[in-house]
Amino acid sequence: MIRKTDIYVFQKVTQLAPFYEARRTATPLYAEGNTRVNLVLTFGLDDNGALVAKINCPVNPLPVKGEFYPAGKNAVLHFLRKNGWECVYRVSNKVLNM
Repeated sequence: MIRKTDIYVFQKVTQLAPFYEARRTATPLYAEGNTRVNLVLTFGLDDNGALVAKINCPVNPLPVKGEFYPAGKNAVLHFLRKNGWECVYRVSNKVLNM
């Protein structure tokens, strides 16, 4: 079981048309213009105390699916910010583990 430590919500304004075209699916009308995309990033600790991360986003900016073991929390946060994602909300472990 994963003990959650932090949850971050990132947003990015982007066009989703390339995402649908890459998947070879019909492009919805809203994807042609700029759309605000939400990304939820959850960090936690597994039973051995190792850091685990999970990204929930319709357009996944990382080449991973599901849970993964990142090099570090700051490495993931830096990568997202560098690629245009803006952190709009953070829930800390103090709130999660009440």
